[in-house]
Amino acid sequence: MMKRVMFCFVTITLSIGLTFGWAAKPAPVQASEPIVLKAVVPTPVYIPIVAPVKDMYVPGIKEASGGKLTINLMGGPEVIPAESQVDAVRKGIIDMVFTWVSDYRHLVPVAGAVHLSPYDPWEERPGRVFDYWVKVHKPINTQYLGRWAWGMRFNFHMREKEIKTLSDFAGVKMDDPIYIHAIPKAFGMVPLEVSGPDIFTAMERGVIDGYIWSDFGKYPGWEKVTKYVVDEPFLNMDMVILMNQDVYTKLPQDMKDTIEQFTAKYEREATAWYKDQTAKERKKYMDAGCRYIKLPPKEGKYLTETALKVAWEEDVKPVVSQEVYDEARAVLIR
Repeated sequence: MMKRVMFCFVTITLSIGLTFGWAAKPAPVQASEPIVLKAVVPTPVYIPIVAPVKDMYVPGIKEASGGKLTINLMGGPEVIPAESQVDAVRKGIIDMVFTWVSDYRHLVPVAGAVHLSPYDPWEERPGRVFDYWVKVHKPINTQYLGRWAWGMRFNFHMREKEIKTLSDFAGVKMDDPIYIHAIPKAFGMVPLEVSGPDIFTAMERGVIDGYIWSDFGKYPGWEKVTKYVVDEPFLNMDMVILMNQDVYTKLPQDMKDTIEQFTAKYEREATAWYKDQTAKERKKYMDAGCRYIKLPPKEGKYLTETALKVAWEEDVKPVVSQEVYDEARAVLIR
């Protein structure tokens, strides 16, 4: 009887240890067992930008795997703060994250170059670009799987001021994602940091004169405080899919193949979806009275080229070694 009790105790203890990452190595998953991956996204799930994750990727993986692989989308920052989500994946607290690079550059500084890639996701895989992203994420115990959003680029959205030439940007208080502060500075703007949920109020009260965001994925209501959009899109969004490396390693090979093949398929389908939604959101803003403004051709070209140059030289280069910088450029410059 005592041996039986001890056996049960050891079995239960080992099971708990594996669940919370106490064991030295994850036990291999048997192909016959249903696999459930806990995942999070960086925004509340009701925000339109994460709709393809919820409505396409999650059910698509289950279908592609014949029900053998399921993603439990637990939620967004209300579950784990966005800036802590990748660290939670690294530590095995959750299995998978659909995130943007700006929330984990403190862990992988060179990942800031993700939004500088001139390649579409399907051009990156298979090959040296995709392999490069896999390599730079391994040191933080994560497996790079691909992109969850692509085809959206950044624009300057203005509260009241109409930007007719680049000189009109001087002194403008511009909210922007932290990893591209150097870009508004390059055009004489004053960069400020305002969280997404607070942008409406900041615009309404004049705390900021504008914000950098993509043409799709803005929060509901922003069209009421956005009078102009400088229609000179630059850079790319930096959304990536990461999985805990230990969890990925113990997956059966057929499940790894399923994830790789489905993600490649999803990247194309999601890009088409975002393109369609971008057109619809632009119409929504125009119907609300927002005007889209093109700069003089030479100035528009200068804006996009300068944004790319500044991002490399002022954003990526200062946070990595010269060797890492040179390697990234060798991989990503066409």
